[in-house]
Amino acid sequence: MPHTDTLPEAPIDPPAKSQRIITLDYLRGLFIVIIIIDHVWRWPNLFQYISGRGEMWTSAAEGFVMISGLLVGYVHGYKKRHQPLRPIAGKLLRRGLVLYIWTVLCTIIFAASVWLLTSPDTTVLSTPLVRGDWWQLITSALTLSYISTWTHFLYFYAFCLMVAPAVILLLRKNKLLIILALSLIGWYVGYINSIEWLQWQLVFFAATVIGYYFGIILQRYRQLPARPRFLARWAPVALFAITFIWSLTIVFQSPPGTPSGGVFDQNPLSLPTILLSFIWFAGLLSLFHAMAPKFPTWLRHLLLTLGERSLTSYIVHIVPLIGCALLFTVSENIIINTIIVAIAIHATWGLMKIPHLNRVVPR
Repeated sequence: MPHTDTLPEAPIDPPAKSQRIITLDYLRGLFIVIIIIDHVWRWPNLFQYISGRGEMWTSAAEGFVMISGLLVGYVHGYKKRHQPLRPIAGKLLRRGLVLYIWTVLCTIIFAASVWLLTSPDTTVLSTPLVRGDWWQLITSALTLSYISTWTHFLYFYAFCLMVAPAVILLLRKNKLLIILALSLIGWYVGYINSIEWLQWQLVFFAATVIGYYFGIILQRYRQLPARPRFLARWAPVALFAITFIWSLTIVFQSPPGTPSGGVFDQNPLSLPTILLSFIWFAGLLSLFHAMAPKFPTWLRHLLLTLGERSLTSYIVHIVPLIGCALLFTVSENIIINTIIVAIAIHATWGLMKIPHLNRVVPR
């Protein structure tokens, strides 16, 4: 029988949409905005001081993967720990298959847009494939040997969801060390062999473990005396602020497209980068929990619209990206580029308002 006696039996928060969940939605909305800023790739612009041009020591991508893993651990692991595993596993596997299908579709849509809507000599949008070779496109997309960089996260998520049932089974048996050891081995194999999803699964499954034990973590936090609780909450915020500014300063010493991460490398994904990404996430989580309710109404509405259905936002954001690439010539004017990025962000928000969008696009 699964060992669950060490976990709190009562929900850690009301089942209604709690402040904690809303905070995660705000963060997912922020990560989507940053991803759009980086994918538009029009520098300089005023938004670059938020995103760091996607070249900082860690990025929104790690945060996005982290929240996904956290929710799998909490929602499908902890909250359903007394339910039979088979239907949970079936749901996760079906979800993984759906995301694989959308990975393939997004890749084909992107390449088709490049081939059909641009001239052969364009450099604004491109693919590594032979232009017009549809068979190569289809086979490359199906085998995941070519994936659109704009929807790269989908294939990470699909693989991790397919492995998640085994991780949940081990969590039910309190085999925490086995999970972490296997995940670290997987990361090392991916690191030395350039297998990207194996590198990133460590972020996902470390967050899954945190999600599963989140009740205990929150309970222990609330039992701390006032001063240690204050330090536990605000020390990550301070570390985030210091390292964010430090990283941002280094980024802007080089032109776009020349990241200088050093030990904080994202290609391949290094252990220092993964560790720092968890520190940044903890800092942002504490900061947004305190500050998000005080954001202007328009900002809260924007972030929640994108964050509550972040996977949908992530998929549909390729439409404004293609539109901006086709409609606007490359410029080095900071005001023009800022306007183009703002158009892409708000166009994604507008697409999210389409009625019944999630009958087609997964959420």
